[in-house]
Amino acid sequence: MKKALFAIIVAGFWFEGYATDARVIALGGHDDFFMDEVSVFRNPADIGLYPDMLYGSLGVYRSSGSDSAAAGRSSAPADPFFGGIAAFPLTADTAYRARHSSFSLGAFFNRHDALLDYVNPHSGRYVGNSNDIMLTPQGTIDVMTGYTWAGGTASGIGGYIASQSYTTGPVIDSETSLYKLNVGLRSPVGDHGAFEWSAGSGLLRAKGDSAGAGRTPIIVANDDAFFMTDARMFTPFPASAVMAVPQVRFSRITLYHGAVSLQDFTAGIGIDLPLTGGLFWAGLQYLYQAGSFFHDSSITSYGCRASFGLEHSIVGDWLVARVGGQKVFAFSTTTYAAGGPARSTFSDGLPSDDSYSDLLGLGLGFIIKARLRIDAVVSDNLPYTLGIASGGSDPYLISRVGATWRF
Repeated sequence: MKKALFAIIVAGFWFEGYATDARVIALGGHDDFFMDEVSVFRNPADIGLYPDMLYGSLGVYRSSGSDSAAAGRSSAPADPFFGGIAAFPLTADTAYRARHSSFSLGAFFNRHDALLDYVNPHSGRYVGNSNDIMLTPQGTIDVMTGYTWAGGTASGIGGYIASQSYTTGPVIDSETSLYKLNVGLRSPVGDHGAFEWSAGSGLLRAKGDSAGAGRTPIIVANDDAFFMTDARMFTPFPASAVMAVPQVRFSRITLYHGAVSLQDFTAGIGIDLPLTGGLFWAGLQYLYQAGSFFHDSSITSYGCRASFGLEHSIVGDWLVARVGGQKVFAFSTTTYAAGGPARSTFSDGLPSDDSYSDLLGLGLGFIIKARLRIDAVVSDNLPYTLGIASGGSDPYLISRVGATWRF
């Protein structure tokens, strides 16, 4: 346990994540300052922006974490998911720039929610021993619904369930479950802008076997609660296509029946510039995290993140290139209830939880007849090996693939 806590302290940050599919990863690793289909998993009001759409991901292929050993490396992508959104117009379009009102329904299957990382021993977010044994949830599902008024204002509500358990009679021997509910609003600002707000809350359950000889039951979460809320505003500059995007987010999660508490606060400002055949965005954020562990230690971290993304057509209107990156600087201080000197550390490298907090991404998008879009993240070793396995490099060309179909 102490070694695991030290690893978390060195990393310093627990980035609260959402679904990060191929386009988002290639465009800087997060979507705080631009719109993408993954926004619907954070703010269900956004499903009105993506009517009549099928959306899926083949998952991510990586050699890290529990797959880093050659003997145990998986050759199949992890965490694939799929689903779709259907819109039902309730009124007809009436005049120029007037939108109809509509009702939308969406469902997605097998999506991995980042909150599950807190109860996964192979994740850098897990507070415990990496050799603990926890079940992997099966049959995960997102269900969401939204209503868009004729003026463009929209509201939505979404739920997420992931669960797996082993029982002996009425006794639960082991279980991993996540139950989450999100609500959201979106309101127009000016001619092209919008204000967005969303909030989510729910419960985590995780019971398994602790590491070591003679494994004993361990309860990482027993109906432990979490809460998160975020807001952002796309504000048009006068007589310009440029958007200023202020953003703020707060989250709090408890584990071990309240013995562990983690808080996360992010605030920043970015710009969003539509290009002919593309997009450019950039942003700067202040990051603050605080955690307390089993009433004997606590950690406070603060820092900043600079990030950007650029996509542009390179061949006609069917081939798009993407590049993006981010850099995090963090300073963490750990104190102990038993006394003794505080421990401080500075971090500017990639943490162990694969949260993409220090990266330069490269990706491609293929658009077919304006309906089918296939997005791919180029493997980090491709520019050096051209996909040829040499010197121990992994022989894959791309690390993530996602696709959307508008019907």
